[in-house]
Amino acid sequence: ARAMARDAPSKHHDEGFTLTELMVVVLVIAILIAIVVPTYTSARARADNRVAQTSLRHALIAAKAMYSDTSSYAGADASSTGLVTVEPNLIYVPHDTSSTGPNTVSVNASGQTWSAAVSSSGGNCYWLKEVGTAGISYGGALGGPASCSGDDALGAASSTFP
Repeated sequence: ARAMARDAPSKHHDEGFTLTELMVVVLVIAILIAIVVPTYTSARARADNRVAQTSLRHALIAAKAMYSDTSSYAGADASSTGLVTVEPNLIYVPHDTSSTGPNTVSVNASGQTWSAAVSSSGGNCYWLKEVGTAGISYGGALGGPASCSGDDALGAASSTFP
């Protein structure tokens, strides 16, 4: 009879996890979140900035195409006969109007100088200036500048974006 009692299932069989085990799992999940969230946020901000910079480069390619036809940037502007005829996927605004997003390019065009500015979704402003024979200059303002226009882009003086 005693042998049978030993083989019988225990009435005090514990099921589930202890509080310590649950706390360890919660701690591991919290550590993973602490690592992943800043990494994702940082990658997202860099991607937003690259979209704006790419729009700026596409606008420059369109302006250079127009310059090669006339040896002047005067026609590579925000008018309906300007850049939109070469690169219709972007929105062009006049030189004294700020860019409002990564696909809106503020353009300043004159004879031998062409400049443009684009605002990223994160609020940074990127500038690009092309002088007919002197080459390209880059610039920008990080952290939501007061203005992001083609006029601001005339101040571009660097060889890389900030």
